[in-house]
Amino acid sequence: MKFIPGLGSIAGGVMTAPAASAITTAFGEAYIAALDSLFVLNKGEPPSPQQVLKEFQKWIRKE
Repeated sequence: MKFIPGLGSIAGGVMTAPAASAITTAFGEAYIAALDSLFVLNKGEPPSPQQVLKEFQKWIRKE
């Protein structure tokens, strides 16, 4: 691959893009689930940042 300029960069991008996408999706889904459960628990009131962090960490560990 070193004898063709740019091929290594392209191959690296092809391999890392799906991993980055999967991680971003997992974090986004966990964040939404955490907020959803907190809004239900708080009867529609916005949760505190500490509540969000604690609930988000619980959801991440479930995945």
